[in-house]
Amino acid sequence: MKLLTVPVSKDAIERLDLDACFDGDLIEVALSEEEFNELWGTGIFNVLNDQLSVMIDDFEDESISNDKLSDAWVLVKAKLEGMPDCAPLKRLLSQIENAQRFNTEIYFYF
Repeated sequence: MKLLTVPVSKDAIERLDLDACFDGDLIEVALSEEEFNELWGTGIFNVLNDQLSVMIDDFEDESISNDKLSDAWVLVKAKLEGMPDCAPLKRLLSQIENAQRFNTEIYFYF
């Protein structure tokens, strides 16, 4: 299972790092293999990797820190404008917005 995970607080980030989260610490979006493949096919991960100096890849864990969330939002939003029916891309954008709202990060557990 592939997960897009957003901690809801700074304390939740610390607990996530220790694998000691409480109920309600995380907003998790599970992607099926089909959804992941659709998201991968959009090329958004290559864009995020190139523009944000991250390494989102299959079989990798990565995160986008708070200071890069605005840029990530712009990049995903631009991609979504060209692919408005891509549900996994919408879910990614929603998780980035959650991370912005909580002033945390988004984690990619692939």
